[in-house]
Amino acid sequence: MRCPACGHDNLPGADECGGCRGDLRQEDLPAPAEALAKALTADPVRGLIPRPPLTLPEDTPVREAVSRLVESGQNCVLVTRDGALCGILTERDILMKAAAGYDRLADKPVSEFMSPDPESLSAASPAVYGLNRMSVGDYRHIPIVEDGTAVGVVSIRDILALIVKSIGSG
Repeated sequence: MRCPACGHDNLPGADECGGCRGDLRQEDLPAPAEALAKALTADPVRGLIPRPPLTLPEDTPVREAVSRLVESGQNCVLVTRDGALCGILTERDILMKAAAGYDRLADKPVSEFMSPDPESLSAASPAVYGLNRMSVGDYRHIPIVEDGTAVGVVSIRDILALIVKSIGSG
């Protein structure tokens, strides 16, 4: 490794330059782009799931879904039919489809407002797959399914946190 200060040719991995005694430890760190690419392609989305998903049956009233969202601090509900994922209800869905007439719509089932048959990923999928699906589909949340069961939701914020962490550690 060549010292950037004096140009002395040092052994790979040297902490100090043999010529000028300058610190070489920063020279061995991977570039942020390398760390980011590795994190996005090697890290499975299961590592991004912060907590179990909030799930509700499709006949749950919107009023209850909103209440549960507020209580849980989560941003979406995975909607189930006979235990299987059949939809996703996000804050955006509630705002765009139910907020204007909330008083008369609050007792209607979430199935009337959810996005049906959401795309999902397996827990072993690389994080970059989630980023791609969210970008292409204009989603902010993507359900994570393992063995046919929804085990979590990854949000764009989770992906951004991974990116920031990867860049910061690089």
